[in-house]
Amino acid sequence: MYTGDLRLHGKHADLTRQFISEAAALKPAILICEGTHPQTEKPVTEDEVLTNSLEAVKKADGLAVADFGPRNVERLLSFLEIAEETDRQLVLTPKDIYLLEALRAAGEPGVPDPYADERIMLYVRPKAVRQKWEEALLERFKARAPERVVDAQ
Repeated sequence: MYTGDLRLHGKHADLTRQFISEAAALKPAILICEGTHPQTEKPVTEDEVLTNSLEAVKKADGLAVADFGPRNVERLLSFLEIAEETDRQLVLTPKDIYLLEALRAAGEPGVPDPYADERIMLYVRPKAVRQKWEEALLERFKARAPERVVDAQ
């Protein structure tokens, strides 16, 4: 059995606990665990990241920039919450929007509709060539929320 990343510190730690219970019931012969960040101290929780980031954004005048892993949906949703609490908009890349679309299509609860959610904007950077999925996404966004498509200017 392969676990992937066991996350007891995120917003969905209950899913990890459920996995542990169900995996134990299967009595696997071998358990392979992913481990890329050995903890020597107490890990920072997503709630702590949210609180600290919220305070930093509240203090920022003008543009606030945050960078996080491209598939870290929890973090993306945390920054969407920060945008709402600070009366800002969250500018996302096409890959982020595509991820939200896929999660919504799969029925993932709590995932916002990027086309309807006024807090979400799409950043379009200049490119000589776009992939087909990116062109299609850009056209969808321009058709549904053209006022929330932005570029570097």
